[in-house]
Order: sequence, then structure tokens, then C-alpha cells
Amino acid sequence: MQEGFGRSWREVADHHHAALVSELALAFDSQLNGAVSEAVAEERRRGDARAESARTLARSETQEHARRTVSDDLNQALRRVRQTPSKGGVLALLAEASSAWANSAAVLSIGEDGDTAQIAASRNLNLGNEPEAISLDDATALQSVIDTGDPVTCLASPSQLSTSLSEAFGSDKKCQLLPVTVRGRVAVILLAADDVVTGALELLTEAAGMRLEVLDLPSALKPLPAPGLVQIGTPAVAPTQLKDGAPKWDELPAAEQKAHLHAQRIARVRVAEIRLYQGEALRQGVFTGNIYASLREQIDQARTEFLQTCLTQSPTMVDYLHLEILRSLAHDDERLLGSDYPGPMV
Repeated sequence: MQEGFGRSWREVADHHHAALVSELALAFDSQLNGAVSEAVAEERRRGDARAESARTLARSETQEHARRTVSDDLNQALRRVRQTPSKGGVLALLAEASSAWANSAAVLSIGEDGDTAQIAASRNLNLGNEPEAISLDDATALQSVIDTGDPVTCLASPSQLSTSLSEAFGSDKKCQLLPVTVRGRVAVILLAADDVVTGALELLTEAAGMRLEVLDLPSALKPLPAPGLVQIGTPAVAPTQLKDGAPKWDELPAAEQKAHLHAQRIARVRVAEIRLYQGEALRQGVFTGNIYASLREQIDQARTEFLQTCLTQSPTMVDYLHLEILRSLAHDDERLLGSDYPGPMV
């Protein structure tokens, strides 16, 4: 009986031991599976983090490469514009250099009468060998650019651009029209379509306008035949507002004449720089009727430089900077300069 009892006890112990081993094995398997799952999840998280970090780095490198490429392309285009020796060369280069920021383009030269335009250059457009003059009365968008001096976006329909330009671009294409302003007048319009990068093209057209103004300087810097001193283009102020008792141009010594011409050039270049680099602030100032408030820092700096380099160097000197600010920035409307504008320095 004891032997039977012993066997029964051993059977119970063995059974209990086997159950305990089985339970421990299940627990171990469960813990192992959990640990493996956690390790896999952690590795996946790390992998996702590494992948996201790699994507972020790739995006950053791509953006930096694109930024450098755009900057290099734009700087190269601006250098070429500054070095171009003729108006025709500037217009041809404007069409060519725009290729980095628009798939197709045309450059229109606006006639002196303001009623017609001629296609001076084009790229990726079928315009024929000798395009005819375009009547601006039949091209609403072109006339709007000339009237406002601001960029315009429109469909290339015949009523907006003319029949020939509409056929060249395609009437369903969206076009960006950017003005090139020379001496306060829209003298050229750049038409661009397909993948247009407006900001870069605006800088390009501003540079083209500056270059065309420089090329026009020899005819602009001429002494007045009547009493008074040299002026820049169309008189921005009446002769009576110039210095009282100023000698006639022919009465000035050669050195004085040279000083006046040099001062005119400084004034034109300084104001052209403001137009080029502060275009948005200038447009805001014109819109609010207070250019000086929008460009106070730049105008004050230009006035200080002109005072030191020009006005103090000659007793007969005229504030050509004021004349150029009034003409080129305010379009001869002194009200646009704002009530805080200090006026001419002499």
C-alpha cells in the first residue's frame, strides 16, 4: 500500500512538475514573443526615423542645390545684361536668359508713340520671320501693363495679346507679362509662359531696364539750351525751382560741367538700384501714396551720399537726386512721395 501510495505521490509530483515546466515554457515563449515584437517595433521605429531623417536631409540638400542653382543662374544672367553693349543685345538676351524660369517667351519693344509694339526677340515660339507691328488698342493686357507699370497675368487670347501672339503661345496658355521700365516709361514687355518663376523674371527685367537706361545716358545727359543747368530727360521741376542766379550751361567751366554730368549719373544709378532691389516696397509706396514712408531708409541713405559726394563739391550743383526720385519713382507726381518727404536739398 505504501508502494502504491508512493507511486501515486510520484505521479502527482511528476504531473505537477510537467505542468509547471509547460507553464514556464508558455510564459517564456510569451515573453520572448513580446520581446521580439518590441525589438522589431523599436527597430522599425528607428528605421522610420532614419528614413525620415534621410528624406529630410535629401529635401534640404535638394532645396539648397536648387537655391544655389537659381542664384548662380540669376547672377550670371544679370552679369551678362550689365555687359551687353546695345539695346538690341539686351532685348535678345532678355528672351534667352529667361529660359531658366519660363519655357517660352517673347520680348516686345513698345513704340515711342505708345500705340504699337514690335516683337524684338522670342524663344520657343513660332512667330514667323517678320512679325507685323501689334496695335495696342487691340491688346488689353499689353495696354494694362503700359498704363500701370505692373506685371499682369492673363490668358493668351487674341483680345489680350493680339492674334499673332495668341497663335504663337496658344490661346489656352496662361501668360505672365512683366514690364521693363526705362526713364519712367514702359519701353519693353517680357511675355513668359509655362513653368514661370515670376520673382526671378522680375529681377531680370529690372536689370534689363537699368541697362537700357545706362545705354540711353549719352542722349539724356545734354545741357539745356535755355538758361538753367543740366537736367535728366523730361524736366521734373520747373526751371524757376532751380538755383536762383545759376549761370547758363555754356558759362560753366569744363570741370563744373563734368561735375554736373557725374552727379546726374550718380543720381540715376542710385535711384535705379532702389527700383531694382526695393521693387515691392516701391509698389506699396505708390499704392498708398507715400513712397518716402516705404523707402525712408534707402532714400535717406542716398540723400546723405549725394550730399557728401556731389552737393558739397560745387556751388552751382543741383539736387539731381531729388529730380530723379521725383521722375523715376513718383512719375513726376510729387504727391506720391508723401507729406514727410523732405524735398530737394538745395
